[in-house]
Amino acid sequence: MADALPLDEIIAWILAGLGLYFMGMGGVRTNVQRIPGRQFRDFIGRATKTPVLGALLGFILGVITQTSIGVSVILAGLISRGIATIPMALPMVAWANFGLVVLVYLVHQPIHLFGLFLIGLSGIYLQFFLRGRFRGLCEPLYSLGLVLLGIRLMKVYCGQLTDSPQAMEFFNSVPHSDLLAFLFGVAARTVIQSTSTVVVLGLILSGSGIFSHDQALMVLFGTGPGTALAALFLTSHFKGVMRQITVFEAVINGGAGLVMLALFYLEEIGHVPLLKYWLPRLPGDIESGSHVASFFLAQQTLCLVFTYSTLRWMPAWLEKISPMTQEQDLSRPRFISDAATQDFETGLTLAERELVGLVQRMPGYLQTIRSDNAEKALAAPEVLHNSSLAILTELEAFLSALTDQGLQRRSASVALLQTQRRLSLISELDDCIWQIVQGFQGRPPAGALQSVESNIIEALDTLLYTAIDALNSGSTEDIELLGMITAAPGEVVDRLRRGYLQEEHQLDHNERILILSVLSQYERIVWALQQLSRSLQAKVIATADT
Repeated sequence: MADALPLDEIIAWILAGLGLYFMGMGGVRTNVQRIPGRQFRDFIGRATKTPVLGALLGFILGVITQTSIGVSVILAGLISRGIATIPMALPMVAWANFGLVVLVYLVHQPIHLFGLFLIGLSGIYLQFFLRGRFRGLCEPLYSLGLVLLGIRLMKVYCGQLTDSPQAMEFFNSVPHSDLLAFLFGVAARTVIQSTSTVVVLGLILSGSGIFSHDQALMVLFGTGPGTALAALFLTSHFKGVMRQITVFEAVINGGAGLVMLALFYLEEIGHVPLLKYWLPRLPGDIESGSHVASFFLAQQTLCLVFTYSTLRWMPAWLEKISPMTQEQDLSRPRFISDAATQDFETGLTLAERELVGLVQRMPGYLQTIRSDNAEKALAAPEVLHNSSLAILTELEAFLSALTDQGLQRRSASVALLQTQRRLSLISELDDCIWQIVQGFQGRPPAGALQSVESNIIEALDTLLYTAIDALNSGSTEDIELLGMITAAPGEVVDRLRRGYLQEEHQLDHNERILILSVLSQYERIVWALQQLSRSLQAKVIATADT
C-alpha cells in the first residue's frame, strides 16, 4: 500500500483542481458569449416565441454555461430591442437553471478521460492551427476539458484528506451540524456564483467522508437562498429589465431551496416520511452521490413549478418592482425588426424612418444645457447618447442583414449604400453634439462664455431643425435649404470664431480651450449636414429616375 501524501501536497492538488475548474467554467462562458452576435441573438429571439423550443434552448444554454446569468443578460438585451418579452423570457431562464443538473449527475461518472482528450486535442489544434475554421469550437472544448479534469483532481485528493491525521483532527474539531452545512451552501453560492459548482463541492466532500449525506443535502438546499442573495445584492446596480430577471431568479431559487429545507426538517422533527425516507429507496448507489443529484433535480424542478404557476402575474409584479428604465425604453428601435429584413424595400424604408427618429432626438441634447429649457428635455444627455448608440448599432446590423440578401439590382445596391452613408453621417452628428454638450454641461452660464454658448446653441438648433424638415418631407425645397445653409461651413465657423475673439479677453484658459474645441465640433457638424443634404438630393434624383 502506498504511503499517504503529505497534507500540504494534498491541499495543493485540491487547490489546483479548484483553479482548473473555475478557469474552465469561466472559459466556457466567455467563449459561448463570442458566438456570432446577430444570428445567435435572432435565433434565441425566435426560440422565445415557441415555448418548447425556448425551453430546450434554455436548458442547453444552462448545460453549457453552468450559470443562468449569461442567459439572463442575452434575454435582457432581446427584451430591450423588443424582440422578446418578460413572459417569454422567464420560462427560458428557469430552464437554464434546470440545465445545471446535468453536470451534477456527471460528477461521479468516469468522464475525466474524455476531459483529458479534450484538453490534448483542442490544445494541439489551437497551437498549430491558429486560424483554423474550428478554432471557435476548440476554445470552449478546451475549457470544458479543464472543468472535467478539475473535478477529477478534487475528487481524488479530497478523498485522501481522510488519510491525513492532521486533516481529520481539524475536521473532527468542526461542529457537525446540518444547519452549518446549509449556511455553508448559502455562503458558498453567494461568493462562487455557480449553483452547480457548490453542489459539486458538496458531493465531493460527502464522497470523501468529510460531510455526511444529510449535510450534502443541506449544502444543496442552501444554494437556493444563496442564489437569491447573490441575485439581490450582487446585482443591485442593475435596473429595469435586467433587475426584473435577477429578482425572478431570486424568487424561484430562494423559494425552491426553502421548500426543500422545510421538507427536510418536517421529516426530522415530525417524523413524516419525506426526503430521508425515500433516499435509500431511490435507484442507484448512495455512496456514489446520485441521490443528492436526484434531490438537486427535484429542487430545480420546483423552480420550474414556481415559474409556470406564477407566470400570469409575475411579469406585472416584476415591472412594478423594477420598471423599465428610460434609457432601455429609448434604446428600443421603433421601426426596424428582424422580420423586416425579409423584404428589402420595406426594410430600407423602416431603416430610413429609424434614422429620422434619431435626428429628431438631437435638439433634445441642446435643451439639457439651456437653463430655461432643461426641465423640458426628453432625457439626460447621457441617456440620449447611450440609447442613440444602441439604435445606431442595431441599424448597422440591420442594414448588414439586408446586404446579405445578395442584391441583384444595381438600384437596390445604390439605395442601400446611400442609406448606410446617411447612417454614418448621423452617427457622426450624434457624436459631435454629444461632445459639445459634455463641454458645456455643468458650467455656470455667465459672462462671455454664456454669450458664445448661446450663439453656438442657436446656430445648432437652426441647423438641426432644418435637417429634420429635409429628412421628414424629402422635398427638394427643404433639401436645397439644408444644402444652402451648410454650403460654406468655413464661413459660419469664422463668424462664430470672430465673435469668440471679441470675448477672448474675458475668458480664462480652460474656457478658451473649450470654445475652440466646440468650434471644431461645430465645423464637423456643418460638414456632416452638407454631406447629408447631398445624399438626400441623390435619393430624390434616383427616385425620380425610377
